[in-house]
Amino acid sequence: MLVIIAVVLSIIACVYVIIKRRKRRAYNLHKSDLSKKKYLNVVITGASKGLGYAITKKLLSRGDKVVICSRSKQSVDEAVGELSKMAPNRIFGTTCDISSEKSLIELASFAKQSLGDIDLWVNNAGTTGSVRATIEDINAETVREVVDTNMIGTILNAKIAIKTLKSQKEGGHLYTYFEGAGSNGWATPFMACYGTTKYGLAQFNKSLVEECKDSHVGIHRLSPGMIMTSMLHNSANGNLKSYKVFNILAEEASVVADFIVENLHKTSGTDGYFQFLTIPGAAFRFITAFMRKNKFYDEKGNLKIKLA
Repeated sequence: MLVIIAVVLSIIACVYVIIKRRKRRAYNLHKSDLSKKKYLNVVITGASKGLGYAITKKLLSRGDKVVICSRSKQSVDEAVGELSKMAPNRIFGTTCDISSEKSLIELASFAKQSLGDIDLWVNNAGTTGSVRATIEDINAETVREVVDTNMIGTILNAKIAIKTLKSQKEGGHLYTYFEGAGSNGWATPFMACYGTTKYGLAQFNKSLVEECKDSHVGIHRLSPGMIMTSMLHNSANGNLKSYKVFNILAEEASVVADFIVENLHKTSGTDGYFQFLTIPGAAFRFITAFMRKNKFYDEKGNLKIKLA
């Protein structure tokens, strides 16, 4: 009897895999393959500094054209000014608040004027609120900042990005969001609002994959791991234990950007996903933690590098 049950379950599993693969092939049928293009036209939100800036710099080094945006005009102007030195006429910037639909519509218009057709729209914008606090101690303004940027901003960004990409003959690809702490459903104490937004976006991304399955628009996500940026540094609030973990698990933005851009250029189909810091990779880093001792912070918590 047990043998019969095992055989039936095996058959069901095989049928499920076959159906899933056929479903994936059907979804991918109308999507462009960016690996066949030498150069890409890319929009990146929240890219005037940090990881977004590092990704932009790497894209430009490969010959791509990029539109970046940020809420701060000064930050955008400074970033474009610096990046123009390495890629004149291939970097464009404008202000954009992704929690505002009007602002996103203006971004889309600016991007189309600057790039023509858009191959890739990457939503890098996000915030931790830069405060570690229990839910009873966090102020309402910080809650709204995190939810407006990470959740409402990502939803509105997807709305405008998908509409823009669908208007193009070849469509395009959207990276809906970057995973972060909480994306896998694990608890994020002292960062509950941030973790909640990241967990909710996983469901949102799955829904977009289904909504766009018959279109020319591919929907994707990625996991950059822990990056040494001002946002990560500030989230620790001077906690020495956090700094020790950062020494082990975190990586410089330029290193992560190399990995991300390599994979962005391979984008095709839909429901794509790639991950910089895997669970086995994290485990290996803890086992070999002695090799990364004081990499970014010394034992007193003094920062040893310039943050992205």
